[in-house]
Parts: sequence; C-alpha cells; structure tokens
Amino acid sequence: MKVRVFFLAFLIVLLLPQIGLARLSSKEIAYSKEANIVIESGYIADFEFETSKSYIDEATVSFKIDLDSSENQRLSKIETNPDIEKEDEIFFRITGVSESQLMPIELVLGYETKRDFPKISREIDFPYFFSDSELEMIEPYLEPTQLINSDDITIKRAGSSIVEGEDDYYSAIMKIASFVEDTVDYTIDSMTQKATQRASWVLLNRRGVCDEISVLFIALLRSVGIPARFVSGIAYTNSELFDDEWGNHGWAEVYFPEYGWVPFDITYKEMGYTNPLRVAQRKSNDAATDMIEYRWASRNVRLNVYHNKTVVDYKISRQDIFNELMPDVNVKPVFDKVGFGSYNAIDAEISNPYNYYVPISIAISTPTEVASMDDDYAFLVLKPKEKITKRFVVFVTDSLSTRYSYILPAEVLINFERFSINLSSAKNFDVYSREFFLIQEEQARDELVADIKCSVPEHLYLGKRNVVLCEIFNSGNRKLEGKACFAGECQETEVFISEKKELAFSHEPDEKGWQRLTFSFLGFSRPYEANVIEEPEADIRIVYIQTEGISESKVLFEVLPEGRLLNAKGKIMINEKEATGFEFDEMSVPHEIPVLVGKEWLRRESTSIEMILKFEDVLGKEYEKNVEGLIILEELSFWDKLVLFFRRLFW
Repeated sequence: MKVRVFFLAFLIVLLLPQIGLARLSSKEIAYSKEANIVIESGYIADFEFETSKSYIDEATVSFKIDLDSSENQRLSKIETNPDIEKEDEIFFRITGVSESQLMPIELVLGYETKRDFPKISREIDFPYFFSDSELEMIEPYLEPTQLINSDDITIKRAGSSIVEGEDDYYSAIMKIASFVEDTVDYTIDSMTQKATQRASWVLLNRRGVCDEISVLFIALLRSVGIPARFVSGIAYTNSELFDDEWGNHGWAEVYFPEYGWVPFDITYKEMGYTNPLRVAQRKSNDAATDMIEYRWASRNVRLNVYHNKTVVDYKISRQDIFNELMPDVNVKPVFDKVGFGSYNAIDAEISNPYNYYVPISIAISTPTEVASMDDDYAFLVLKPKEKITKRFVVFVTDSLSTRYSYILPAEVLINFERFSINLSSAKNFDVYSREFFLIQEEQARDELVADIKCSVPEHLYLGKRNVVLCEIFNSGNRKLEGKACFAGECQETEVFISEKKELAFSHEPDEKGWQRLTFSFLGFSRPYEANVIEEPEADIRIVYIQTEGISESKVLFEVLPEGRLLNAKGKIMINEKEATGFEFDEMSVPHEIPVLVGKEWLRRESTSIEMILKFEDVLGKEYEKNVEGLIILEELSFWDKLVLFFRRLFW
C-alpha cells in the first residue's frame, strides 16, 4: 500500500450572486462600523478508483483558516458537513469510501466584524531597534520568504531610497505605501491570476493584483526593518472591475511597537484602518499559504478537492460618521482666476485636531480642460495636532474658446469626503508658468530643513574685497548639497545632518550707497542691505616753512580729507620727539594746522619735523598718515652758529 500526501495551494475563487440591487457607495462602506457576515462555501471531494482492486484507508481535508477571535473579528457560527473533529480546526477525516464517488463538503462560517482603526498616539523613532523579547515574537515577519523576497538587492535599494532621511516610524510606512500605490498598476492578467508573483518581479514589472501589491509593500517594509505580515481573506468591493461584490483579497498588517498589528490595504486605500466588510482568514509571513491541504492513504486511488460554490450574506449592523479619521480641511486655489494655457495650484490645508496619528488618502479630480501635474493619489499621515498643506499643480488647456469665460469645477477627495472648488479661466487673465510653482515648492521644502544667515556689516567698502561670513544649519534629516551664493559669488557645498557650516565670501562692491545683497542656497534666499562706503583718505602736506633766524620757525600743515575722518588725533614730532598735538571728532573738510617751533627746538642748522595723523572710519577701522619736513637755517653768522653750539650743550 502506498501512502500519498498532496498539498494544494488553493486560494478560493468566489463565484457569488449579487446581494441587493445596488452596490454600496464608498462613503457607505467607510461609515460601516459593525457587520454580520456569513460565508457559505461548498467543495467536492472527487474519489477516483482506478482498478477493481483499488482501495483507500482514509482521507483528510484540512482548511487552513484561523478561527481565533480578535478585538475586531469574532467567529459567531460554524457549521460543517461532514462534522469536523475539533472545534478549533476545520479538519475532516473521511473513511468508508469503497468506490469512485463525489463527496460534498459544506462549510458555513459566521462572523461579527468591526471597523479596525488602532489609534497610534506616540511618535515612534525610525529606524526602530527592537528588544530581544520583541524579536522573539516578530522575527518571522522581518525575514525574507519565497515570495516576499525582501533580501533582493533591488528591493533593498528601493526601500532605503524611499525612506531616506525619515525619522518617524508611521511616516516611513506611509512613504512606502505611497511608492507602491504610485508604482504598481492594478492589472488582472494571466501571470497574476495563475499564481502570486515575487516582490522583485512586481517591482520590475510594476503590475499585479492585491496579492502582488501587498507582497511588494511588505517586502519593502521588511527591507528597512519594519515587521509586516500577509493577510488572506475575503472582502466586499464596489469596483466595476468585478462581477461580484465579494471576492478573494489580500492585504497587510504592520507591527507597531507597544501597539501591535495595524492593517494597511493599499488596494482599498485604507491605510492604518480597514472597514468591517471583510474577513481575515489567514495571517502568515508569506503570501503562498496553503488554504486547503488534503492527503490520503490508498492504492490506485486518486483524490481531488475542488471548490464548488460560495455565497456570502452580510448585514451592516451599525453605521456612524467616521469622524475619528476625518481631519479639518480647507481647500482653495492659489489663484482664483488664470488665463488659458496657465498653471495654477490647488492647496488642501489639512489639520489634525486629535492626539493620535491620522492617516490620509488624498486624491484630486478635475475636468478634461484641467490637467493635474502631480500624482492623482497620495498617502499621507498627520502627527497629533499637525498641520500640513498638500498642493496639486494643475494646467488649464490653451484650446478653450476666447469668446467665453469658464468656471471649471474640481474636487479634492480626502479619505471619504469630497471638497469642491471652482477655478475661473478667461483669455485676459494672468498666465503663470510651471516654474513659478516649482520655485515656491522648493522654497517651502528648504525652509523646513535649512536655516541660513549671513553676518553682513552695515557698511561695506567700495572697491575693496569685503569678507562676509554666512552660515548654513542643516536642521533636517538629509544631506544638503548644492550651490550657496552671496551677491553673485557661488560655492559648491554640502551640509550633513545637524551640521552647521560657515562659508566665507569675498565681495567687492562697485557702487556707493545702500545695496541689496542676497544669500541663496537650494532655491531659498535671504536678502540683506548694506551701505557701501569709500575708505577715508587723508592727504597731509606742508604748505610752508618760515624761519626767523635762530629764534623761531613757523610751519603750516594742511590736512585734506577724503571722506569722514573720525576721532582724528595728530602729533607734531620735532627731532623725533613729540612737541604738540591736536584732536578733532570729525574731519571732513580741509584743515590748516599751524605750528610755531620755538628756539628751544632749533639746535642745529637743520631740524626734522613730522606730522603723524591717526583717525578712524565709521566702522572703527584705524588709519595712519604722516608727512615729514626739514627746517633749514640758512645764512647763519659765526655768532649764530656759536649760539646753536651752546644750545646743544646746555638745552
């Protein structure tokens, strides 16, 4: 007797009748808080005896469905035919089969479900380093698997690139969710219908269904150290892509330290929460979970178990306005009126009034005459009490009739609420370029990550190289790299996270008067004003030297200032000794300085005389000028020379 063991990876394909005349709207689904769901499934166990001597001892059929209850899902009913052996496991043991036959297996499961929205109030650092006790519980959900190949180099590179610079755990998750939403097109084709594809395949081919979308999302999370697991089940849909309201579905749960597992369904755009119109049947570390496993011990007998029918009946037992997920919103255009062929922007000012994180899915809808330049859909998360502005840049076509003015409606969808505005356009209204809004976005971004300033003196010198020190402080969480420019002089620089970098610029003004000087870095600019002045100059000359024999001499100095000479102090040196001096608070016009040299200084036929002038400019910079001369006594008599001799001896 041969013992044959077969495993069937079997994701149930539901063939469901329509319940009711019309499908629920997105708002009705969002407002659903509690539901009762009954899933009635039928299968056929097909025993095929190949010879007259064929026989089978027994067969077992096991459904790998979690029956444990959670806070948001409780198993309220279980009925089977034949009976199951254990209450905590859907396991059938079949005996007494003696010939080929089709044996029905019926399974009815009833659930009470609730909206799942864990409120995360504490900011969690990213990256987060788990304790040993935490790792014991979550380690399988950090490791790569066959389909969730998070160790693939393309997955690792993509994951690190997406969350580069992020320091908030929830925000890192939402960045990865937004990337997957932007990257993967929901496409039903033969490749994705036959079997779930690996995460690296999805990243490369950028298409798939819910399983592929969730597989890539989980792989990217694990690649950056965030635990996540795959959830298999069934869910309600109002999508026109499907004939039936209920169908097989896969989504993700992400682990939050201190909070536990939080649902994320990118396909349904339910981030951080899920509606109650779904049933989680299996949670595992990989998407290739065997939903049905069957084995038998026989000789010359074949067994095949296949799905026959599934009918889902449901009732929404409680609805309410989902206020706890709705932020305060104000939507407005940047310009009320623009011309044809103009760009404009729609700003959604979003404020979180709660003391917990609020995940946001945001989309824009415009008429054909208005094209959105940004991604139509985005995922965001607001920290407690945080306020942000999400901008959508749009373009008004230039092919409108010039004979008319247009009112163009637009809608912004935030979570499940719609906010409507009108854009006006006509031929004679102002036209704005795309670059106008790009510069605004760049400046808004840089203000958040960099603090720039310069120490610009109130006065700069004309025609001189003035050194100006500027400072860039990187208060963000990514390296800043680019050109820093002051008054037209630029330097390539890089500023690392938390670094304060000082840059020296040499500026040589070529015009006097007040000048506007700008320091710029990465599109952000800060203006300064400085008064450009000339350095003060002074020309000192000796107008004349008059001698009266050997009794006295008169010397006239003249100071010719250029600019303002402040705190001017002069010394008259005779034979290198200070004879007299003078002071002026300010000299800005010519001054004559007469000096009387008495006979006590006249001891030789020639006497040196010098004026030394020290002064300051408006900045306190000190200057010094001097002029030297000789007092020469000419045509001296013998008696005069004798007097001079005795002066040298006794004076």
